[in-house]
Amino acid sequence: MDEFHEFATDGFGRFLAAARKFNVGLVLAQQRLETLAPRLREAILGALGHMILFRQGASASFGALPPLVWPRFGERDLLGLSSYNAVTRVVGEDGTPRISRLTVPRPPAGGTQAAHHVRLLTRVQVAEARSDVEREILERLGSTPRLGRETQHETGQNDP
Repeated sequence: MDEFHEFATDGFGRFLAAARKFNVGLVLAQQRLETLAPRLREAILGALGHMILFRQGASASFGALPPLVWPRFGERDLLGLSSYNAVTRVVGEDGTPRISRLTVPRPPAGGTQAAHHVRLLTRVQVAEARSDVEREILERLGSTPRLGRETQHETGQNDP
């Protein structure tokens, strides 16, 4: 879940507390811990198994991260990571965390042209017309779509 703070609730924190015993795995992507409610932040940090930390900015919640990768890495390491580099903590089968450095491959060259190509391919492969999606949602809800103005006029129906 990317930017999960937008829809995470208090119930999500309770779910995290129980998820591991049911072998549930989640990937949570979040840029800033301070956007999370304090109780939710504590639940997440307490339930972490594996994590990847890219360069961090100093913030009110930053202090919670260095202890997770200590003694191998400290505050200065997290603040000074260069682009495409990260610090990882992976918990092994025996429960022991293994802390290391990770280099992420740079995106392929192509800039905006590559991004345009990805958007075009995505539209061709998975996009549907908005009107079709809205009609399907209304059908699933057991509702009928409102008639357009032209159709209302032709059928003699008035706007409520």
